[in-house]
Amino acid sequence: MKLACIQPKNPVKALAVIVALTLVGIGGWLIAQTPRITQHSAIKTDEGNESPPGKTAQDLWTGSAGIFLKEAHQRLAANLKNDQSTSFRNEAVKLKASDQLNELTASELVYHYAKLSDTRSAVKISSSKGSGAKVSYQTLGERARGEAATTAKELTTATERMYVGKYYIWSERNGHETSDRDSQFSIVDAKEKVVLQENR
Repeated sequence: MKLACIQPKNPVKALAVIVALTLVGIGGWLIAQTPRITQHSAIKTDEGNESPPGKTAQDLWTGSAGIFLKEAHQRLAANLKNDQSTSFRNEAVKLKASDQLNELTASELVYHYAKLSDTRSAVKISSSKGSGAKVSYQTLGERARGEAATTAKELTTATERMYVGKYYIWSERNGHETSDRDSQFSIVDAKEKVVLQENR
């Protein structure tokens, strides 16, 4: 039996159709092999740490606690070893990513690394009613844990060497508080000045 052979009217056109169909098939196969990229991939911060989905490196240092951490890290960096500096930043990033970054946690993180690197500030503390007031202070963490406050070695004007951190600082006269004991002060620079407003 003889097989009938269909002769295309336009061989060139038929060849072009075959080539086009072949390319379409190869293109579909390549697309199927391409790995999908998720829309929620992590973003690298400027020091190589990963920030959570939807956040940028700049977002990590917003708000008063974030700004304090950034400024404190700049001060501590000169005294921290490379691995300690990296650990500080990683812990800060984790706090921010988990929405646990606040004045208390920022103070605790900074104070820990300030003690680790023995980074202190010379803090000149005066009071609005002049000399002779006793000065007491404690970190936010010490207050939260119910730990005793530290009494300055001198009456106002007093100069204390304090670790970098956030503190409650207040004044007393004759056993009575004369300024707000809940007033907070950020101690970051090598030299700081604190003026206590005595209103009692």
